[in-house]
Amino acid sequence: MLKRLLCLGAIDLDLSCVDPVLIKAGYAGIDGPDMVPVATYRDGEETCYLPGTSLKGVLRAHTERIIRTLRPEMVCVPYLQREEDASPEEDLHLSCGKYLAQQTDSCGIYRLSCPACRTFGSLQFAGRATISDAYPTGGAPIVEDRDGVGIDRKTGGAVTGAKFELRVVTQGTFRATITIRNFESWQLGLLHLLLLDFEDEILRIGSGKSRGLGRVKGAVQRYHLVYWSDP
Repeated sequence: MLKRLLCLGAIDLDLSCVDPVLIKAGYAGIDGPDMVPVATYRDGEETCYLPGTSLKGVLRAHTERIIRTLRPEMVCVPYLQREEDASPEEDLHLSCGKYLAQQTDSCGIYRLSCPACRTFGSLQFAGRATISDAYPTGGAPIVEDRDGVGIDRKTGGAVTGAKFELRVVTQGTFRATITIRNFESWQLGLLHLLLLDFEDEILRIGSGKSRGLGRVKGAVQRYHLVYWSDP
């Protein structure tokens, strides 16, 4: 499906922090906060960034939410396990990667896959949409340390010894590029809905989304479409 380039879309998207954002690194400092944002070296300096893997997860999850809102039975459920006496209709709700594992025809696999897997991929084929890491633009992000404490669900008070610290990004703008290859028109429409929800500050990213973290505002800086005609 992707052996020839027929069309290409590239969208530069700026994500600005509205609430503090924390995408946790896989380690904690010895004498620093328990939870710190992911960081990398860029242009010779250490800086926070938003990993493309995390952003793609947010995009795919919200895409599935949009599709289920329009047609509840249209998206597969990757974690659903097949029952021995399952009907063919029930099989359609399985992960597309599992459901189509025995298929060998790439066109048939794509045709039978759900809209989310057609766009972002499955175990059987690569997705048409990709997203890059988002790096700071317009200045270095501002970070601050915050304290947190575990809450006893019975008493509503603090749990002794459950205090923790986290380092969050409070201000900053990060730029990512969404690329979609050999797209269909409905896939562009789906991306438009995602971008509108980013602009309306509906999507949250990272950790602590239920505790007031992660809200960002999206702004499209460049939208570029290219079509190649047959030679």
